[in-house]
Amino acid sequence: MKQHLLIATMTLALGLSNALAQFTITRVVSTVTPVPGGSGPFDFMAYPGTDGMKVYFNGADEAGHFGIFGGTGGALTTLADWTMPIPGASGLFEFINRPNANLGRVGFAGGNATVSGLYLASGGTIQRIADTTVAVPGGGGLFASFNDLSVGSWGVVFRANANLPTEGIYRYSATGLAAVVTFQTPVPGGGGSTFQYLASPVAGSEDMTFFGNNLETGADRRSGIYRATESGTIQLMIGNTDIDPGSGTRYSAFGLQAVNPAGQMAVVAQSAAGAFESVRFWTGDRWTTLAQAGTPVPGSPDAHFDSFHPSISLDEWGNVAFHADDDTGNTGIYLATGGQLLKVVDLDTPIDEGKKPLDEHSLGLADNQMAGGMLAFYAVTGPGEFGIYVTSVSKPAPRLRITDAPETVSLFWPTNAIGFRLQRAATLPPTVAWDNVTNTPTTLGAEFQVQVGRSDGAGFYRLVNP
Repeated sequence: MKQHLLIATMTLALGLSNALAQFTITRVVSTVTPVPGGSGPFDFMAYPGTDGMKVYFNGADEAGHFGIFGGTGGALTTLADWTMPIPGASGLFEFINRPNANLGRVGFAGGNATVSGLYLASGGTIQRIADTTVAVPGGGGLFASFNDLSVGSWGVVFRANANLPTEGIYRYSATGLAAVVTFQTPVPGGGGSTFQYLASPVAGSEDMTFFGNNLETGADRRSGIYRATESGTIQLMIGNTDIDPGSGTRYSAFGLQAVNPAGQMAVVAQSAAGAFESVRFWTGDRWTTLAQAGTPVPGSPDAHFDSFHPSISLDEWGNVAFHADDDTGNTGIYLATGGQLLKVVDLDTPIDEGKKPLDEHSLGLADNQMAGGMLAFYAVTGPGEFGIYVTSVSKPAPRLRITDAPETVSLFWPTNAIGFRLQRAATLPPTVAWDNVTNTPTTLGAEFQVQVGRSDGAGFYRLVNP
């Protein structure tokens, strides 16, 4: 009888083996760290961002010396601060906030009493993206306000002009400024209605995603996460007309989505069934659930997830980091990687000289906080004591399993194994040629399944990403 063999590639052996995997946590900055060029330690810092090379954040000392700084646990570098002139305007920066990083480029908001805008720091220089002296593309006067900045390979995208007719999401690229979606843009499937609320644009490698709502009521309401492409196409990715598989009811709300260069997406979604929440992941061709209310908490056998914070991070390998509360009163940051859920940090984790997060409000995670093997987060460790910390994450390593039947062989791998595809080879080295298995996977519980016939002959199978 012909045999189908299963091989485990080297990447499988590199994976974290259990939900109790330990993460080494390093302090990037805290309230004992001096502000570079300032007059004392940090008295304020906001949620960080990372591009996998450094962790970036805006902070200040008690005297008001502020800036955007970067580091990995050693000396901090300064990208922009109160001593620097504003590009394209007169005067120095009087405020700076909201850094967002991608491949060594850090976007941020800043300005002074006469001008405010968005800026991009890269290679030791700062350039203007747009400010309140710049005309809105397509007419309608000057930009008046800016929100929700995101830097990606597709460009810098941002929301501008809140509560004005020209409110919309705009893109800055090599070709200049352009509107991507505005209040004049029709909502897909919205019966001719247009977007009347826009938020959280996220730049990807070839497109961007955003949250949109037509503010209609009842059956006419359209609300969800959309994708906008170079050609101008607007596509609904997940919305209030979709059914949540955990509760069997329609979605009612969404957190801030995260995307990666592969076009994958993660988002915290809430269904109409009360506060039932789940962490949903777009693999590139389907949605799958990574965790939901009632899922056991890794490392805590008697605890179950109860609710999820709205922000989430997704790296280029398909790792998803999320912040959740459980039914015992604990809160933590968790990692979905290679079909496993791992605890990164919770209220019982020593993170800074033996100190643990202070209480249920003491941990913070946002989008743009995981990339290139780095996961950054914010934590409060005592009264007036807080900081930004970083830990390392690994490329996911899912397990491929096989079952045998008289006429077929079934291969299974976790639906949480994000971005992996199944390949087959007829022989092993020294002569080996891996081909993608084209059979469409089906979903059985928390696993993908592919069936192959014995008539295909003996073969070797592996999972690869990308």
